[in-house]
Order: sequence, then C-alpha cells, then structure tokens
Amino acid sequence: NNSTVPTVSVVSISSVDHITLVVCDGSSIRVNNNSVSASDGKLQVVLWKSDRLVSLSISDRSEFENSGNGANERNDDGSLLNVISFDSSPQLLVAISLTSSFRLDGNYITNSVATTGSVIAGAAAFSVIFTVSGDSSLSFSHNTIKYSNFKESVAVIAFVDCGGNISFSSLRGSYISIAGNRIEDCTAHTS
Repeated sequence: NNSTVPTVSVVSISSVDHITLVVCDGSSIRVNNNSVSASDGKLQVVLWKSDRLVSLSISDRSEFENSGNGANERNDDGSLLNVISFDSSPQLLVAISLTSSFRLDGNYITNSVATTGSVIAGAAAFSVIFTVSGDSSLSFSHNTIKYSNFKESVAVIAFVDCGGNISFSSLRGSYISIAGNRIEDCTAHTS
C-alpha cells in the first residue's frame, strides 16, 4: 500500500553486469502469495534487471515458482503493472532440466489503469530463450487479468523483442503449459 513512488517490488534484483540464478540438487525458490497494491508507480512482484544478461538455471529435481501473487488495486500514473518482469539487455536465458519446473500459476492483476499489464513481461534487445528438457516443465497457467482499463495492451505473456528472437523449446519428454488463463472485462486500446 505504497503511493507516489517510482517502483514497488516484493523482490528486486538489479545489476549493470550479469544476473545468474542457479537452483539445483532438489532445492526450490518460491516467491508466492504476495501482493503489491495501491501504488502510483510501477508495480512488479519480481523484477530482474541487468544491462547484459539474466540467466536462470533450474535443474536436478528443483523448482522456481511464482504463484498466487497479485498486482492490484491501483496504478494511477499509467505505467507498468506486472507479476514478474525481466528487463534484460541484451539477453534472457531460462534453462529448466532434470525433472525440474518453472511455474507462474494462479497469479492475478486487477483494477488497474496502467499502460500495460502482464503476468510475465520482458524486454530484450537480442534474444529471449526458454529451454525445457529432461522431464521438466514450464507453466504459465490459471492466471487472471480482469476489470482493468489498460491504455495500451494486456497479456498473460508479453515479450518485446527488438531485432532478435524469442524461443520456447520443449525437449525429451518435457512440456510447456499455457492453459486456463483468463483475460476479462479489459478495455485495452491497442491489443
């Protein structure tokens, strides 16, 4: 319930060089059941920002999970409202392997007048690469965006790629799930 601040985040990691997160050996990182609300700035439950590279590696029966988070109530300056945001230049790499998981499930965005709103959003000058292998999973499911008056666009997944490529790869018995999401009662002006 902060107001008149530039950015509100539950977790914020910023670097002028590389950001590397490694989760392995049956471990887990969970950023679940948080809420950011009633702010006049940018609302981000999780913000990763690097001038060069953001690299997430989840392996060896481990998991990275952002679920049940909410970004809601108000964002009156008309900027950004996301559950998780990657701001990486030039590259975002996410590798999930060896019966591990990356999940963004059951999040919600509601009652906003922000410019854009997404469950997961990223801007990368060259590439965004998700690779899932070894009986692992990548899931963006059962998220909700509703009752919103976004000025530009609204999406469950939104990556802005300026001149490079966006890749989602599922290999060797693994899967990518984008299911059960809802966008309702929104009045985005462009898309």
